[in-house]
Amino acid sequence: MIHGERILKLIACQVLILSAGGGTAQETVCDVSERAYDIPDISADVVFFGELHGNKETPEAFLAGVCQHLERQEGDVRVALELHTDIQSSLDTFMESDGGSEAVEEFLRHPHWRRGLNLPDGRSSVAMLNLVEALRKLRASNSRLVSVT
Repeated sequence: MIHGERILKLIACQVLILSAGGGTAQETVCDVSERAYDIPDISADVVFFGELHGNKETPEAFLAGVCQHLERQEGDVRVALELHTDIQSSLDTFMESDGGSEAVEEFLRHPHWRRGLNLPDGRSSVAMLNLVEALRKLRASNSRLVSVT
């Protein structure tokens, strides 16, 4: 237990493709992810999701796990992504934004997103941007998702 609260840390690495739709942000993001994956009940302080770079299934399962925890468990959720620490400031700014085109453009100015041509492992892909956007929406709609790092 950390600070008397049960905290679930989820580690995701790689890509995710989401579709847009109606409903609240949490309903839309979580409905998309939970349709494809039946994640076992996760009741732990720390959960790691491993992956092979370049697939979409692991990040989709990861998002389903985040959604499942937010729906079925108590406590705060902290998400850690496989990104270099120098992007944290830009990530924080994007997480607090409305996700509009100006916010996306500003976020994409960070050098991390230009490495795709030099290191095409999926961490700087459009799919990863979609994952970050899904987490931004979830964080905006559920105060228990307290951080994305």
